[in-house]
Amino acid sequence: MRSNIATAINAAHAGVEAAKSEAVRCAAECGKLLAEAKVTVPHGKWDAWLKKHCAFAPRTAQLYMKLARFLETADPAEAQRVADLSLRQAGRLIADGETRKARRAVTPVIAAQAQELGQQWASASPQARESFAREIHDRGEITLEQRNAMIVAAWHNSSLTEKQRDEARDHLAAMLKTRLPPEVFREVMKLAREDQITGTELAIAIGDVRARAN
Repeated sequence: MRSNIATAINAAHAGVEAAKSEAVRCAAECGKLLAEAKVTVPHGKWDAWLKKHCAFAPRTAQLYMKLARFLETADPAEAQRVADLSLRQAGRLIADGETRKARRAVTPVIAAQAQELGQQWASASPQARESFAREIHDRGEITLEQRNAMIVAAWHNSSLTEKQRDEARDHLAAMLKTRLPPEVFREVMKLAREDQITGTELAIAIGDVRARAN
């Protein structure tokens, strides 16, 4: 009795495995026929043709045609591996492969664009870099801290010592105090955090006041 049940169970399982392979084979055959039919349908009318003549959705038709193309172009070992999968597994495998292929195609383009942007940034003037940093901050794409860091990097001169930077700060602050209206000067100093002002902060604050005035 137990032997008969085990035999029946294994037979049922074998039927499941056979059905899986048969599903992929039938889907691929359907995909071939769909590809032949599509050639005869006017451009833009394919979905309407499918709805009228086929008992499945256009998305399913797309899967069948992809599966057919894959099995026709894949090497025998890969084709057999897919043929042994369920239809859902085969569809997922093909979709993953398309995603990887698209990424491989796009990556060189992105790298080339990044290199070009890097070259443009390197050749841009400090004024242009600062303007760009302010623009993308105003669009909400970067934080205030990130904006200020970009401005600092745009104007940074590695040859200056800290003493020289402090002297430049003091000179700039003194000059502004004599040339700016008092209310504007106070606004600049407020923006630059007067209690711990640096030359960089002062320069950024001046730029902020100028931007507001415009």
